[in-house]
Order: sequence, then C-alpha cells, then structure tokens
Amino acid sequence: MRATVLVADVVVYIPAVVVYCCCLKEVSTKKKVANALCILLYPGLILIDHGHFQYNSVSLGFALWGVLGVSCDWDLLGSLAFCLALNYKQMELYHSLPFFCFLLGKCFQKGLKGKGLGLLVKLAGTVAASFTLCWLPFLSGREQTLQVLRRLFPVDRGLFEDKVANVWCSINTFVKIKDLLPRDTQILMSFCLTFLSSLPACVKLTLRPSPRGFRLTLVSCALSFFLFSFQVHEKSILLVALGRWDKDTGAQHAFSLGPAGLRQSRPSCDPRPLLCLLCSSPLPVCLVLNEVPFMSTWFSLVSTFSLLPLLRKDGLLLPALLTAAAFCTACAAFLPLREAASEEGLRLRAFAGSLRRRLRLPGAALLPRATWWLFLASVAAMVLLTLATATLHPPQRLPDLFSVLVCFVSCLNFLFFLVYFNIIIMWDSKSGRNRKKVN
Repeated sequence: MRATVLVADVVVYIPAVVVYCCCLKEVSTKKKVANALCILLYPGLILIDHGHFQYNSVSLGFALWGVLGVSCDWDLLGSLAFCLALNYKQMELYHSLPFFCFLLGKCFQKGLKGKGLGLLVKLAGTVAASFTLCWLPFLSGREQTLQVLRRLFPVDRGLFEDKVANVWCSINTFVKIKDLLPRDTQILMSFCLTFLSSLPACVKLTLRPSPRGFRLTLVSCALSFFLFSFQVHEKSILLVALGRWDKDTGAQHAFSLGPAGLRQSRPSCDPRPLLCLLCSSPLPVCLVLNEVPFMSTWFSLVSTFSLLPLLRKDGLLLPALLTAAAFCTACAAFLPLREAASEEGLRLRAFAGSLRRRLRLPGAALLPRATWWLFLASVAAMVLLTLATATLHPPQRLPDLFSVLVCFVSCLNFLFFLVYFNIIIMWDSKSGRNRKKVN
C-alpha cells in the first residue's frame, strides 16, 4: 500500500514540480534542473508522506498545477486545479486568498465592463461547478452535510492543539490565553490578526497582479495563517504553512464513511496529521527558491526542524537527519547561497536604500551582514536543540521543555520570515523582470 504514495508522487506532484521549473523564465537549463532537485528533496514532505503514509503530495501537486495555470494565463484550468486541491485537503485554504486576489486583479486589469467581466463569470462558474461535483456525494442529507462541515472545521478544539510553532502556542507558554479569554474572543482575535497581517500583500497583488507577486504573496499569506489563525481543523494549522497537530492528551472522535454516510467510530489521539500542515507552508517557499535561494533554503530547514518533537516520537529522527543533510548538500552544491545573501540576492536593495536615506546610515551592507549572523544563530540553536532532544532527558518538572523550546525558536524564525517576505513584496521593483539569464 505504501507504494501508492510513490504512485501519487509520480502521477501528480513530481510532474508539476518538473513543469514548473521548466517554465521558469530567464533561467538556464542547469539552474532549472537544480531547482527541481532541491524542491523534490524537501525533507518535510518526504518524511510526512513516506514516513507516515499520507498523500499530501496530491493536494500540493494540484495546488502547484493551479499556480502554473494562473501564472501562464490558463486561468480556468488553474482555478479547476486549485479547487481540486482545496477539496482534497481543506488546509489549502491557506493559499486561497492569493489565488482569489491574483485572479480578481486580472479581471480588474481587463476591465469589469469588458473582458474582465466575462473572465470573472467564467471563473465563478468553474469554481461553482467543481465544488458541486466534489460535494455531490455529501449533499444527500442535511445532517450528513453538517457532519462533514463540523469535521472540516472543529472549532470546539480551541485556539491550537499540542505544541505548534505559532504565535498562540508560544504566548500560551507564558500567558494562558486559552483559559483567560472566551472562545469567541479568541476566534475574533485570531481572525483580526490573520486578516491584518495578510492584507498589505493581498491588496498590492489585487492592484498590481504579477506571477512573481503571486508567488511571494502565497508565502506571506501561508505564514500569516500559520502564525495567527484559529486552528479550525485537526490537520490544520499548516497549511503553509502548515501547522496541524493532533492533541496527544485528548482523544478525538474519528469518522468513517460508509453506506449510510459518516458514522462516529473509535476515539483517536494520533498526533501525526499536524505534520501535514507543516509540509504545505514550504510549498510556496519552494516556488521562490530560484528568486531568493538563501532565504528559501533557510526556511525549509526551520520548517523541518519545527517537526522535531513528533519526528522523534515516531522514530523518524535518523531519516530526518539524513534527508535534511541531503537537502542541504543539494542546495549548497547547486544554489549560490553565499552570493544570495547579498542585498541583491535577498531582494532588499530597494528597502535598504530607502532605510539608509531615511536614517542616514553608512553605505555598508548592514542588512546582509545582519541576515547572515541571524542565519548562523538560527542554525546554532537548531543544532543544539536537536542534539539535546536526541541525547538528553528533560527535567521531570518540565517534561515538555525541549518541545516548547523547539516551537518557540521556530516561531521566532517564522515571524522573521513573515516580516522579510512582506518587505520584499512591498518594495518589489519591476526591474527584477529584466534580469539577465543565469548560467
């Protein structure tokens, strides 16, 4: 049965990655092959699908086909592919805002009194038809439909579950917000922060739609949802970014689909679905591996590191170390990581110039140096915590010490990445389109 995961990779995910890399513009063939290899070697997806026997590559593959479609102006096919991804795994909601804003921006560009209105109607029809076909088996009765919705959005589980590397779990270590605030307040607070943190990038994408802006906004929105959103599904808080963990200490009621529809079955406390979430967030980051290779590689390592507690619990620590080593080796061998840590490589030249003019700073490249030192500090913290988790026993009074530290360090890294990607989105320049072909 595990071979079916490989079949899903070969049929859906791997072709999408290869075609995506082949469609990269102003990039040499050697660079396209290198990008495809690094994306396919991302440790998180390999460990989750092949170590936990799941099929996340199906939803990620359809989502990538959707990205390809809308980026190449095959908007209806792209919308259909993303609808299939969303209906396969609802965690793809993390990517829905960028798709919506990008396509809406295209309609605005064409003019809502002309071709834009026709495109908008066609897109609405495609989405409605695809959702109707996917949901048709569950629309036979009102109660069955409500059971599916409750299963998809189990808000009764609270703001987060288990040790998730997001803002709420990190804050809860010091201030027990899950106990202090009513659930309605938690939902409103998480909605406001998620919406506000996603708003700038989405507004710019709507007003100035471009494939590059679309890819960067996918990263920004996935991070915003992962860090601030209310965990409304057992297998979500990924999506990026990913963050869906099941609670170890509390049983959940599983459902199975039979002739009579959904029926409640035995309780389950399987923590592994959370891993799925963490592998989705890196998907949009992998899409910008060619544009910001240094930051994309760094992010991929952090996202894999954030899975450390469950990887150790499930006996996947050695495979995780080996796959991470293979990924790092491929990125170091094929991507110009050291050169990519410059102002130009980080896409921070416009922001750095604006910062120097406003603050009258010297001309030295302070931002690249600061980023490089932050990277070294991040890697050192990840190595130390990995060694401690693998070799030491936490104090009896603090049995979750290492898990909490892993989540806290990962959360700080994710907040830094959220700020970084929003900066390059807001200071993005059209001059990036005129870069010469890289050999």
